[in-house]
Amino acid sequence: MIIQSVMKTLRSLKVTVVLIICLASVFGLGLIIPQKNLLGREMYPAWKAEKPGLVAFLEAIDFTEIYTSPVTFILWGLFFLNLMLVMISRIPAIWKRTVKKDLTVSVESIKTGRHYEVIEGENIDSLSSAFARRGYRFFSDAGSFRAIKNRFSPLATILFHFSFFLLLIGAIMTFYTKFRAEASVAVGETFTGQYHRVRPPKIGSIPETTFTVTAINPTYYKKTLSTDLKVVLQTKKGEEIMGINKPYREGALSFIVSDIDIAPLFIIKDKSGKEVEGAYVKLKVLRGEEDSFRMLGYDFRTIFYTDYSDEIKNKLEKTTALPQILKQLPMNRRVPQPGEVINPAFKILIFKDGLFVKEQTIKKGAYIEFEGFSLIFEDLNYWATFYVGKEHGLNILYTGFAFMVLALIIRFLFYRRDIKGVIERDRIHIGGKGEFYPALFGDEFRKMMDDLKS
Repeated sequence: MIIQSVMKTLRSLKVTVVLIICLASVFGLGLIIPQKNLLGREMYPAWKAEKPGLVAFLEAIDFTEIYTSPVTFILWGLFFLNLMLVMISRIPAIWKRTVKKDLTVSVESIKTGRHYEVIEGENIDSLSSAFARRGYRFFSDAGSFRAIKNRFSPLATILFHFSFFLLLIGAIMTFYTKFRAEASVAVGETFTGQYHRVRPPKIGSIPETTFTVTAINPTYYKKTLSTDLKVVLQTKKGEEIMGINKPYREGALSFIVSDIDIAPLFIIKDKSGKEVEGAYVKLKVLRGEEDSFRMLGYDFRTIFYTDYSDEIKNKLEKTTALPQILKQLPMNRRVPQPGEVINPAFKILIFKDGLFVKEQTIKKGAYIEFEGFSLIFEDLNYWATFYVGKEHGLNILYTGFAFMVLALIIRFLFYRRDIKGVIERDRIHIGGKGEFYPALFGDEFRKMMDDLKS
């Protein structure tokens, strides 16, 4: 008795409403209270040092990690139990309604229905054949009959409730395991987990993987319009080729190319020709923007030209006589140019401690001499920005959505029609109803009756 009473309480609508309010409050508090995994390793200790008493109290009740706190998991557990009990409690009634044939019917009950007709001179056998041709199951006994179309359609209600269960499980799993980040990898570089802009999962660790980018090959139409992109990776499984709409997947972890740009190899040598410093530098310059890098204590501001023609060269020469103060200003203009790299060159402005040193435009293989050093534009590669994502639960979410759509199709397109009749001497009293669309069923009912009378 006690168990039954508890189960009855747990499946009540009041408990459902209370649990929804509690869960909404928890998620609301998660938006108000700074969360440890969102603040990061630098901001969270700073906040803790600023307000030690408040943070200590919030940590004691796990509200700085509220989404994974025991209180939240208990509420989720009770909510799932409530949902399951409600679903289970409805199954017997739905099943009984589906299999029950109930041939106990009176003329008075038929006459009070919305759809009612009287037919002269028909017999049970002819009625059975007529209804069977229209897809009805026919049952008869002792002067009464019942014809049902789409008899098992109400079972889709169970499927509909189950779909909600799957949708909720999938949504929760996705929310708690969702990982988002970006990764920047150049050709020839091996990625071993150097993510940035990381949004870690609320449950679980940041995923680990490794691969090497061996080639990035963009394709352009008339040198300007990007039409295709191939990024070749060397992975644990062998060679993988990514594309614009073709991500690289490793289990639930996926990498999508979101952007590509230029990674030139710059080498600095001293007067003796000895290499002092060198690196492939990832720059955001492919679309004509200005970007900068720092080597050997010098700042290098750059603009990249994909096709350094004589026309561009003449335009640049007109700016070489600019006053020094203007050269120190950012080069915020974009240079209209083709996307395809044909004849690459860099315009480079060199600064030391904020003071202008030298400006020159160099092609691949050329160099700039400055203050006893040479900056050589040795090589040119591409680098790619990957949008990285991982979550568990999407397949469950999609399955739940598919079940929901299927249940709605069954319930509303194949809705149940129920027709009852009583034979009284040489007259047959017939009444019927449809679960949905009363006007539509009325048209169908009148057409059937007209066919039976003819």
